[in-house]
Amino acid sequence: MAIVAWVCTMMPAFAQGDQFYNPALPITAIYQEGLAAIDSADWAKAAIQLRQVIYADPLRKDAWFNLAFTYYQMGDFLETERHIEKLLSIDPFYEKAHELYGTALYQRGEYERAAGAFNYELSVRPNKELLVKRALCFIAQGNPKYALTDLDEVLYEDPGHIHACLAKGAALIELGQYTYALRFLNRIIENDPENIAALTNRAICHFHLGDQQLSIVDFGNALSIEPWLPTLLARAKCALAAGQFNTAISDVKAAMLLHSNAPEVYFLLGEIEMRQGKYEKAIESFEIALSLDHTCLDCRLLKSEAATYIADFDSAIKDIYTVLEEAPNNDQAREMLLWVYAQMDRKHNVEK
Repeated sequence: MAIVAWVCTMMPAFAQGDQFYNPALPITAIYQEGLAAIDSADWAKAAIQLRQVIYADPLRKDAWFNLAFTYYQMGDFLETERHIEKLLSIDPFYEKAHELYGTALYQRGEYERAAGAFNYELSVRPNKELLVKRALCFIAQGNPKYALTDLDEVLYEDPGHIHACLAKGAALIELGQYTYALRFLNRIIENDPENIAALTNRAICHFHLGDQQLSIVDFGNALSIEPWLPTLLARAKCALAAGQFNTAISDVKAAMLLHSNAPEVYFLLGEIEMRQGKYEKAIESFEIALSLDHTCLDCRLLKSEAATYIADFDSAIKDIYTVLEEAPNNDQAREMLLWVYAQMDRKHNVEK
């Protein structure tokens, strides 16, 4: 009864004025309509139908799972996480729940927790896709070396596994092994010449290897297939690394038109403005990025650095302590704090 009461208090609300609400239908029929809506990718209808099922039967596990899946397809990863947690409170061993949980956590940038969810799922039903997903968590955490073990296990059995080749290419790029990364990216492109992610990563490799023309061609080919946000941002980062600020800003503006609410766009804009010495503008860009994703610690640290350059030490220190509250062992934040205090002392001594 305790579980039932808890689930009921956390019940997702739905209005009787919803377009698809039909209390006269049997609950089984409503559930089948929800599944049919999923099959036809009518996510709004699926969510309404499945909420009705859960309202009538709070312990119906398949309804919780399918509703979480629906939220994931709608891009609402926080609601996916919440609904899977409700499902796991009813049945901690529900099949594939941990995989969906980990996937949603990954999308929200909770890479360590996502890896933990994949660890559990791998202990129950190991497979190649889960190994790749865990590897991606390691890469996102900044630990690409750990990813290689999982990826090599997949590629040993299936050398042409696209997702594993792509992930290994990404891991090797993070490790600065661009020539080695090209081997895996070329393997993908040979079989799939229009793989945008592979073309984008190959363009990054060519750039770092000094093959500017090949990089331009790959970026251009990728964007001619589809104006993809990661491609635009990758090209902008390459332009920034080359000191081509106008080109970088042009790609960032194109990215804004494509996804105006993507925090990584404003984060990169702030980085460009930092390099240009436009610290106040950079702070504004970082603030927009944080308003869209308050969990971005790197963004907060760069904002702190920009504030220090304009002698706004109070704001700089406040941002660093915010980071340390979230990640007490963040070495970069601790080093930044010492640097900010050093700049304060230097300014104080100059003013004397």
